[in-house]
This record gives sequence, C-alpha cells and structure tokens, in this order.
Amino acid sequence: MADSKISSLTSSAAQAGDIIPVARSGVNYGVTAASVAALVVAAPAHYNSTGTAGQRAVDATHVYFCLATNSWLQISSSGSFSTSF
Repeated sequence: MADSKISSLTSSAAQAGDIIPVARSGVNYGVTAASVAALVVAAPAHYNSTGTAGQRAVDATHVYFCLATNSWLQISSSGSFSTSF
C-alpha cells in the first residue's frame, strides 16, 4: 500500500475495496469500529436488495457479499452460492 494511501486512511473512513492492515506496531491506520460496522449490514431479502459494493451480511444459514450496487451474492453454509435468491 502506498504511503499516500495510508495517510489518506488516517483522516477518513475506509472505502469499499480498501485493504487495511491493522496490526502494525506504532502505526495508526484510522480504522474505527464505525468504519468497519458500516460494511456489515442486515441480510438482504433478495439478490437485488439495496446495497453498496463491499458490504457484508450474515444470517443463520448464509453469508452475503454485495458485489456491486444492489447486487448480492449468497453463500450457504454448505458452500453453494447463488446470485438469484
């Protein structure tokens, strides 16, 4: 990660797609509970439910990843996946 990218993260919230190392002694990457929590949302009802790329959700049987605006991937606990649920 470029130094300019690191310094920009210390003054703003993480953006979808940013890779943020958080375990380096003496370095503040600006990762907050709020910036991480913003990526975790309620499980979507349908593949085209409202969402922003990078968001994630979990329910009792599935994990969901928002791949693009309003476009969700559903992965079951058995490992199968669907983009039309």
